[in-house]
Amino acid sequence: MTPVIVADARQHEAACRSTPTTKQTAVHVSTEVGDEPLPKFLADVERAVGRQAALAIARRYGGTRVYFPKAEQLTPDHHLAVEIGFETARALLEALGPGGEYFTVPLGPFGHHARLRRVKRLILTTALSANTIARECGVTVRSVYRQRKALQRRGLLKQPNARQWQTAAHWEREG
Repeated sequence: MTPVIVADARQHEAACRSTPTTKQTAVHVSTEVGDEPLPKFLADVERAVGRQAALAIARRYGGTRVYFPKAEQLTPDHHLAVEIGFETARALLEALGPGGEYFTVPLGPFGHHARLRRVKRLILTTALSANTIARECGVTVRSVYRQRKALQRRGLLKQPNARQWQTAAHWEREG
């Protein structure tokens, strides 16, 4: 059976409904950042105003210290209101407490460790090439090789035989 890699649930359902004579199986692998658990601060933001706003804040301000004003001091042209919308920003500031504080916003799903977790997930669940995984996850191909080797050392991924290595090396050069 040949696995078919699909990007979302609708494609997965359509691929699973294909005729039984195709001898293909559908594998749904999400490489989206939205499916990762969030660090505490971003989880608090998610509870207050939703996941989309939490991801927007992480994408824009992740890894930095950001001033969050008091809710009554928020203006429509404030950077936070521009990023997630005025009403959403006001609701967030009210949920965070008295306000007028600096917060260190974690990188969350946009950080390097999250990318490496996605690399490991793709290595374990798909037959994609190292180049494809690197492009999908925004890492170098060497990072993919290191993660693959680490999974093999831990016994989570079997060592390929010599023919598989040779074939994989050939396609890496050609692709």
